[in-house]
Amino acid sequence: MPTNSHALLALAQHFQQLHAQTQDEAVLRAALSRFYFATLHCVAQTFKPLRSDSLHPPRSKDYAYEAVIGRVVAYGRTEGEENQPARTQANGIAKMLPLIKRMQVLADYDLAFTITTMMVEDTRIRCEQIVRWCNNIRQTTDKDQAEAVIP
Repeated sequence: MPTNSHALLALAQHFQQLHAQTQDEAVLRAALSRFYFATLHCVAQTFKPLRSDSLHPPRSKDYAYEAVIGRVVAYGRTEGEENQPARTQANGIAKMLPLIKRMQVLADYDLAFTITTMMVEDTRIRCEQIVRWCNNIRQTTDKDQAEAVIP
């Protein structure tokens, strides 16, 4: 059964709570990594590649960090008065996502670096903010597209 970014976010929160019982740093590392991937997938679904449609389905490289952050930055730089709040939120995502990525790299690749509960909590808060911004952007984009179709 396919999953989604919200299920990954719930799994990350479960790992974070599990750490309170186990005190196992590996569980904290898993939580931090899942928070990153949940957020990345949420952002990727919000900022889809322009060529993504039924004839051109998304490719795995469309979900690579560099491709996703590139689409977010491009959206944040668009000009015009329409969607100004959404562009501001995209700029917030473009600032926060690299911080979350850095934490994921430390958690997954630098086992000598100690991951703390405070680091994971800070990452959780950032991830949840990005998810809220993505939801707002999707609502704005969907509303604008609907209004553009109605004469």
